Amino acid sequence: MREELENYVKNTEKIRMLTSAKLKDIAAADDYGVVLQDNYLLIGRLAAENREILSKCFYPYLSPDTVLDDDIIESFGELEDSLQDSLKIDHLDPFMHAKLSGLILEQLEKKGASADEMVVQLDREVTACYFLVFITKKIYSRPDISEYYRQRGLKAGRKLLEYLAPENFDTLRDNDSRHIVIVNSRYMTVLYEGRKLTREEREWLLDALKKSLELAEDPYYLREMPGYDWKLHIERIYYYLALILDHNNEAGFDPDELKIMCRWMKELDEMWHADRKWFSTKIDENMLHFWVLRSQYLSGELTGREYRNELLNLYELRNVRSEKDWDDLALFLWVPTDYILSLKNERLSERDKYYIERFYLNTLDFAHQSSGSILNSDLLDCLAKQMYEFLEIPGGRGFESMGLGYLAAVHTPTYVHSIMVGQIARCIAGHLLRKGTNIFDSFGDSENPQQILSFVYNAGLCHDFGKMMLADIITVYGRNLLEEEHELLKEHSELGASMLEKHASTAKYANVARYHHMWYDGSNGYPKADISSLPEKAVIDIVACADSLDAATDRVGRSYSKGKTFEEFCEELKAGAGTRYAPYLAELFEGDDVREDIEYLMQQGRRDSYSRAYQNIRDFTEQSILYGENL
Repeated sequence: MREELENYVKNTEKIRMLTSAKLKDIAAADDYGVVLQDNYLLIGRLAAENREILSKCFYPYLSPDTVLDDDIIESFGELEDSLQDSLKIDHLDPFMHAKLSGLILEQLEKKGASADEMVVQLDREVTACYFLVFITKKIYSRPDISEYYRQRGLKAGRKLLEYLAPENFDTLRDNDSRHIVIVNSRYMTVLYEGRKLTREEREWLLDALKKSLELAEDPYYLREMPGYDWKLHIERIYYYLALILDHNNEAGFDPDELKIMCRWMKELDEMWHADRKWFSTKIDENMLHFWVLRSQYLSGELTGREYRNELLNLYELRNVRSEKDWDDLALFLWVPTDYILSLKNERLSERDKYYIERFYLNTLDFAHQSSGSILNSDLLDCLAKQMYEFLEIPGGRGFESMGLGYLAAVHTPTYVHSIMVGQIARCIAGHLLRKGTNIFDSFGDSENPQQILSFVYNAGLCHDFGKMMLADIITVYGRNLLEEEHELLKEHSELGASMLEKHASTAKYANVARYHHMWYDGSNGYPKADISSLPEKAVIDIVACADSLDAATDRVGRSYSKGKTFEEFCEELKAGAGTRYAPYLAELFEGDDVREDIEYLMQQGRRDSYSRAYQNIRDFTEQSILYGENL
């Protein structure tokens, strides 16, 4: 079993690297789609191997009545450890990690495991839940989901804190277990990231960090843990404090609390500059300066304008020629994000507009260049935050254009799928208009065919914008999705609609994004609603058909299936006429001219879409280089 589970991890690592094609490895636009297609064919084979491994080594043990022996529990624990890297906010398979963690913890509790065994697994549980809090906090339509994982992690963390009491600490025989308990005295506080906190939660959090800091001066723990790195412990406490002071004080700390936290950040800065060698790990000077500036702004020591001036000075220190790596995140991502968020509800000056436009371009370029390497949760979190809080500037790049650029950066198949849905939907609408249909009569521009075609096309482009917040899930190819992942994916329609509604240029497409998974007759699909009287109803039905057609026949982004032929989809369309699909669409697809046009789009159109993706990425990169060195 161990060998097979190790192969699962190796396959998952390979799959992750294959989901994106690096531009430097592509000679021409026409080669981009070919490289990706080859990649996804290999992904399909690796995913098939993984599914076979899981069907043999994992799924049989999920029955509630199953009792796992020690060897299986140990193997599953090793698999857990291989699926995450907590220091880089990175993961290979976070939902599988959490599934394993819950399973093992339940088994250990049943068998009455030792204190040392429980501590190790409780630590895994806290880490697994933190990853999922970090990922799901971007799903703004369902805050209850991240809250579920937060409470699950806090439950495990509180049990770990019980072992800090000397009478319990003494029961731990393994030095590693003792190490885990002390680390979690600070680490479990990160579970509070991503939402507004109550006063009681804020007080507990600050008190927990203060108590964790006091451990480094407590004679009992100093005696009991002679080899423990207390310098690193202190450093990480300040680091977690910096994480809690997230963008624009989302946690809701009051002025007095913010002043305390600002003082702590300044203490860290003084310690670092007094003796850099004192620190056990490398704290980047620019990142540290960013943390101090943020704390000064949030505590009121810096005005918004002063803060933004300092951020611009800091931003210019980034090395635009360097390979993008973890240390670049503060300058390339967090600094622009804080600049943008600090402008919320403020008048945008011409200077602000200038910099915001460049920030968006450079951030997407960072994502494009990072694809296949450090496209981790922290990067995705900053990108999602920028897109959700996007500031649309008149005359600048609009939300639709930026959204497509985002999709091209984080998941090219979804970008190409969006282009394809737009083209197929426009083609269908064009044929319907030529036949003199009255289905667009309730539409505001029913007497203007070009306006209708433009609306249908752009609605198709924007229909999956909600997947920007779910990139961590749509890139899972190494296995079948778990039930909870399927449920999360359904949120993409509401997420997309809520983002589109924020902008005058895209608000009109919101209902298409929200309801493109609803069946024609309303008997199935999501989210459940009576949409029969919506003026966009015909457009929703057309985009739903185009979406299903491209998804069913795509052989790249759907590595878990071989894809249907066009004829097979037409049979599905006919069988679902009047229920899933509008009956007039099934009739339309009987025409040879319609079939000819659709088949052309599915072949040459799809190739052109991948070339367009390549050019889109190139355009962002070139514009970023143009503005990147001298903002």
